[in-house]
Amino acid sequence: MAKAAAKTNAKKSNGPEASKDELLGYYREMLLIRRFEERAGQLYGMGLIGGFCHLYIGQESVAVGTVSVMGENDHVITAYRDHGHALAKGMTMRSVMAEMFGKQEGCSHGRGGSMHLFDVSRRFYGGNAIVGGGLPLAAGIALADRRLEREPVVGARWQPARPARFHHGAGERIFARPHEGKRASEQRGERRLGEAGGFEGAGESAEPVR
Repeated sequence: MAKAAAKTNAKKSNGPEASKDELLGYYREMLLIRRFEERAGQLYGMGLIGGFCHLYIGQESVAVGTVSVMGENDHVITAYRDHGHALAKGMTMRSVMAEMFGKQEGCSHGRGGSMHLFDVSRRFYGGNAIVGGGLPLAAGIALADRRLEREPVVGARWQPARPARFHHGAGERIFARPHEGKRASEQRGERRLGEAGGFEGAGESAEPVR
């Protein structure tokens, strides 16, 4: 599990159509995220992962597709269902799983858990448990890039947010380059450890959100 999320080494096509090697690379990344999440769900059901555990099963293509068109220096901020984006951004499975186990070796030194993954070197700033809480952070990072005359894009993914957080975070007038937002569906459900070790909410058999 020490390997980073599988990044395709295939040469990218120059046109809008992805090459066969690129598509296979994206598929491998999505499959890696799916297998990671399935294992995380098993370990959570065994009581080995504490706190909450919001799995990304069924949304793998969102993270992989978004990150595939971003540069290495672009920033990503997401909501509490963050495992897929963390792996797609290149964080190692070991650092993510260690964080979920509350270990010092975790990406947040065991202090954040499932909802607060963080890695500055990968320009991944969470994992934010507060609904819409990442939007003002995205605006701040974009403003800093503008004032420092840097070019990266800030990609922000959020659950349905409170209007005030959205409007305070959108900040169209402060960006030299706009940050990009993607609203995630709330329909995936939250996985909670039940009294008998089962789950409430969406399970592995849940249909993908369309």
